[in-house]
Amino acid sequence: MSSLRCNVSGRKMMFFLFISLLLFIVMTKSFVFAVRSEGTDSVLVLHSYDQGLAWTNRQNEGIVNIFGDSEASYRIYVEYMDWRNHPEDENLEQLREYLRYKYMNRNIAVVIATGDVALQFALDNRTELFSDAPVIFSGVNETTAREIIGDRADVTGVTEEIDPVGTVKAAFRMNPDIRKIYVVYDNSANGIIQGEAAVDSIAGHAAEAEVIGLDSSDPVKVLDTVSKADDDSIVICTTLTAGNAADVSRIDHFCSALCRESRVPVYSLYDIGFGNGAAGGSMVSGRLQGEEAAKLALRVLGGEDISDIPFVKKNTTRYVFDYKVLQRFGINISLLPADSEIINKPGTYLEDNKGTVLAAVVIIVMLLMFITILLFYLKRLQAMKKELSESNIKLTGLYEDLSLASRKLKKQYDELTAVQQDLSTSEYKLELLFEKMMNGFFIFEPVFNTVGKIVDMRFLMVNPGFFQNIGMEKEVVVGKTWLEVFGSPNRDLARYQNLLDTGWAERFESYDPQKKQYYLVESFLIAKDQIGVIFENITDYKTALKEVRQLNIELEKRVADRTAKLREAVAELESFAYTVSHDMKSPMRAVDGYVQILLEDFGDKLDSDAVEMLNNIRTISRESIDMINMILQYSKTSAAVLNREPVDLEAMVTEVFNELKLGYPDRDIRLTIETGLPGVSVDRILFRQLLQNIISNSMKFTAIRDKALIAVGCTITQDSYVFYVRDNGVGFDMKYSGKLFGLFQRLHTPDEFDGSGIGLVTVKKIIEKHDGKVWIEGKVDEGATVYFTLPLEASAQ
Repeated sequence: MSSLRCNVSGRKMMFFLFISLLLFIVMTKSFVFAVRSEGTDSVLVLHSYDQGLAWTNRQNEGIVNIFGDSEASYRIYVEYMDWRNHPEDENLEQLREYLRYKYMNRNIAVVIATGDVALQFALDNRTELFSDAPVIFSGVNETTAREIIGDRADVTGVTEEIDPVGTVKAAFRMNPDIRKIYVVYDNSANGIIQGEAAVDSIAGHAAEAEVIGLDSSDPVKVLDTVSKADDDSIVICTTLTAGNAADVSRIDHFCSALCRESRVPVYSLYDIGFGNGAAGGSMVSGRLQGEEAAKLALRVLGGEDISDIPFVKKNTTRYVFDYKVLQRFGINISLLPADSEIINKPGTYLEDNKGTVLAAVVIIVMLLMFITILLFYLKRLQAMKKELSESNIKLTGLYEDLSLASRKLKKQYDELTAVQQDLSTSEYKLELLFEKMMNGFFIFEPVFNTVGKIVDMRFLMVNPGFFQNIGMEKEVVVGKTWLEVFGSPNRDLARYQNLLDTGWAERFESYDPQKKQYYLVESFLIAKDQIGVIFENITDYKTALKEVRQLNIELEKRVADRTAKLREAVAELESFAYTVSHDMKSPMRAVDGYVQILLEDFGDKLDSDAVEMLNNIRTISRESIDMINMILQYSKTSAAVLNREPVDLEAMVTEVFNELKLGYPDRDIRLTIETGLPGVSVDRILFRQLLQNIISNSMKFTAIRDKALIAVGCTITQDSYVFYVRDNGVGFDMKYSGKLFGLFQRLHTPDEFDGSGIGLVTVKKIIEKHDGKVWIEGKVDEGATVYFTLPLEASAQ
């Protein structure tokens, strides 16, 4: 009877409390309902497993509780993938079709995925099924979550952080003599990862104990093992989703059987062990996981950018122990960690009558709050009277400010209208350019495979030039993939993948073997999921280029053949010139000798005119002999075989200059080496002859100067040394520069300057033998400069 009276009294107190709370809410919070939006956002909760799994139910409870406490109104949909009982791809296909039918006309604002299977499914299908909504996960460890997400955006969540070491620490605190630890986990992907991680972390902490992993795929074996465990052992349950035996097909049954059959305490890392015989442990709370995920969802629904929200690694574990189980194994609760929660513990009077006491306390607090609020409002009314008078004055000033602001807004509106017109004009021009441009242009979105690699492209926009350059009739391609339009994959997907990875635009050539068409393509990134492509059909250009190359090959062959014939003719001509010159030399010497004899033996008997004619004949014959010697020297130079050797060019220039200067003892001739001259690998004899010819010319043509200046130097280009010899002589008119390297060609008469007209020809021949070039620049009365080159590769030491 006393118990009955107590219950009736408690119900009265709770009823009174309910009425008091309702009055309080009406008085103080009535404005909350006024600000709620008429529309409601839809939230999809997608669970990896079935509704019969306690862990899933607790997560769902946490999510629903948080949304239930929210001031805003949301429409919550809950779906179960049942991957525990049906882990087949066929299940996923059927589920995909079911969800497509169910949510095709619904706008999903947020997807909450519990478990790794739901996270993978949500990310793979959110664009198609879930309005491309942001995804928030829970119940997935960080490593698995990052592997599933990859580089996909708009994803965050609550990582599942189990605490096996905390549980082991608590167990050792209660029983320091533990020497063997059995770690039980299931054979799902997530279970194996967490189970092995738990074994490693426990082994690292409890080095003195043997850590043994037990796969729950064979529950009978697991139960048999723990039933025979030694007294110095404990059992720790990590991730469990199902057993395989018929009598333990559900996890709660399996946990109950495991705790019932075990000779030693069984600790659990998840709160799924509550009420199933587990002694306790540092447990991950499914409800807390769900609550944290729901809080993240509310932040996103409230307008916060999901990309700014990192993974939540909040500790969702707590120490919980079952008093009855502890008593069964004789464990003193004073050894439990601080702040541990103990369930099934006999309560005190206060705990047994907690509802009645709590109701009384709440009523007292409510009455005090009512009194406080009334006093507050009375004081507030007095203040409001004063504020109203002050506000009237402020409103008058505000009206004037608003009038001024109205005029400013009108001006800004006119400016915005003008900007809008400019934007419309620009948009029209861009549209006109898009339609009229000769090049093909299209925009596409990449189609990715499950690992995030591009496998196809879906057309978003094409211009008329697209069809002209492809060579196809106009048809509807927008919305279709490349494979659907052309029947074969695009050959440049790797380049587009590189563009997505690096963001760098690229220009390249592409070839279509089916149509035998060449294209010049330039791709660029418009947005993270859109690529623009401008291309031009260059097949005609490539064909013409191929023909030009073939013509070049044929022309080079013809040039080579003619060059060979020309070289043969030149060789024959040089041989002929050498033979003729050599044969003419002896007769000319004979003429010179006979004339000398006539002058010596009969000169006194001849008149002056005869003697003068004989002297002229002798002068002509000597000049002819000199001319023949020069021709022979040129022929030898042409026929000479190069004997390359290292030469100190600066020393050779100085030596040749000093030798030639001896022939002009009365002249002031100065040599300046303006730059360092490199060592070269050349034919020493031929190069000495080259320097003699050039420097002797400089000395000869500076005879009119009181102070003759000769400068020598060198510059370097990409592939050659460029040497120069410059003087301040008489110079020449550049329009006659073409005659300088002709055989016996002279720009001055013998009366002005002596010479044979063959020196520069020899210089050219020597330079050409060394694979170089020679040319002369000059200006009348300002001097001349002789330039010649040597290849870097042939002349470098």
